[in-house]
Amino acid sequence: MKIVEVMLVKKLWALILVFYLIGALLGWVLEAYHSSQVLGSEKTRAEISCIHEKVSMDLYNLKFHSKTSLNSLKINSTGVFNVSVIDMERDLSDLSTRMSEAAIYLYPVRRPTDNEITNLTDTSPCMRFIEASREVILNGEANISAVENGISMIQNFTVEWLSRGSYPSDEFLHANEKLQRECELLMPKVDRVNSG
Repeated sequence: MKIVEVMLVKKLWALILVFYLIGALLGWVLEAYHSSQVLGSEKTRAEISCIHEKVSMDLYNLKFHSKTSLNSLKINSTGVFNVSVIDMERDLSDLSTRMSEAAIYLYPVRRPTDNEITNLTDTSPCMRFIEASREVILNGEANISAVENGISMIQNFTVEWLSRGSYPSDEFLHANEKLQRECELLMPKVDRVNSG
């Protein structure tokens, strides 16, 4: 009977050791998972903060270049206007890239190629407005009032969102979509010949 008891005790100890090892391994796996979640969360916050800084720089650049464009119209300097609107187009392109990056975090279950997301992050209507304005100014065929209205509209967008500071956000992307629609509606009016 003692041999049976000794074997049972050994089996019991072996079983306890197995459960202890399983518990330790499970604890290690859970700790690793928790650590990866915390690191992932911190990484996401850091990436969103980086996007915020880049959007801020794009908005400041766009504000500066739109102000320069408006001032050049007042003093009738087509050379300065030409350079500043080319810079505005680049600023809008950069802003579109940043908004696309932000959309990945704002809408994690949606694809960046989703039409609705594309409409929220697209800046090409304002870029086309800027390019059309540049062409008609250089050709001397501009409806200056329409060009000024469009550039002022873009500048007001930058001033408003720089003061709010709440970007990237869903509200910011929807405001961009509205700005793009307004640029698109104003574009046919920039040409004095076709708008009159």
